[in-house]
Parts: sequence; C-alpha cells; structure tokens
Amino acid sequence: GQYELLERSLGILIDDMDRGSEIFNELNEMALKSPFTLTELATGAKQLVAYNFAENEVVDTTRRLGDISSALGVPMERLVYNLGQIRAQTVLNARDARDFANAGLAIVPMLAQLYTEQKRFGDQVVTTAQVYDMMSKKMVSYGDVMQVINKITNEGGKFYDFQAKQAETLRVQINNLTLAFNNMLNDIGEEHQGTLTA
Repeated sequence: GQYELLERSLGILIDDMDRGSEIFNELNEMALKSPFTLTELATGAKQLVAYNFAENEVVDTTRRLGDISSALGVPMERLVYNLGQIRAQTVLNARDARDFANAGLAIVPMLAQLYTEQKRFGDQVVTTAQVYDMMSKKMVSYGDVMQVINKITNEGGKFYDFQAKQAETLRVQINNLTLAFNNMLNDIGEEHQGTLTA
C-alpha cells in the first residue's frame, strides 16, 4: 500500500501516471544499490518536482544528491531543499553557500575552481573572495551550481557512485534485503489487488 501511494503521488505531481510509475521504478532500482530507502528517495524526488525540476531531471538529480548525501553523512532532504532554493532563486546566495558548507559541501571553492578551469576571467585564478563578490552581485547562477554538482558526481568525481559504495556495508545490505522483501509483497498485492479491494 505505501509503495502504491508513493507511485501515485509521483504520477499526480508530474501530471502523468505512467511516467510517475517509470520514475518510481527507477527509484526502486536505485534504492537496491543505495543506503537510502525507497521512501527516502521518492520523498526527495517529490521535493524536486515541487521545486519545479522537470520530470526528466528528477531521477538523475536524486541520484546525484544521494551520492553527495551518503558521502557526507547528511540527510538527503537537506541537500534537496538547498538545491531547490537555489533553483527557485536562480542564483546562489551566501546563505545557501553557507548551508552547503555546513552540510560538508564546500561549494564556493569548487565554484572558484570551475571558473578558473573555464577561464571565466581569462587566465586569472579565481579566488573564493571573488566568488563571494559574484554572489553578492547575483552572478553565480543555478546552472553554475549544477555544473559543480555534475562534476563531482560524474565518473571520476569524488562523490561518483557513492551510494553504491555505502550499499556494500552490512547495515545497508540488510536494509536492501528488507526492500527486496517489501517489493515482493508489493508485487503480490498488485497481483491480487482486485480480490483484496472487492
């Protein structure tokens, strides 16, 4: 019953029940290789939809934030909220940068490195002070933040596939066994739904 509610709520939020089911199934597969439960991943995905992330961005962004969250040991909803705020504002401000830093994600030095690599200011090395100055002028875009998040969670990035690395622990393997059992019960429930609801 709980999985059915999650699946339906995703479909309702994105105005497409079939696509909601697809997203739910993708999150279910992710949960099998993650320290997060399906409920935690689906809740994060629903929050992203509420922050106006497109349905084709939801699973990938959930995966990326899950990788960062599992590496830093912070609740994923904290990172979802922070990124959602930045997306809603379209720019990174000092408060949101501080929230990332408090979670263990040093976004400002990473942005300085990104801008230096992109040669935003020619051959000049961009400092964190310059990034803070850019933030005060609303010059650090949501797109810049996503470039950093993508870079650190792409293959070769320091947080790449961290959920799978955490999933190798005994605690997570036990949780995943519970998820597999719950999936089996859900399948049985779906098979017999007509009988059970009649």
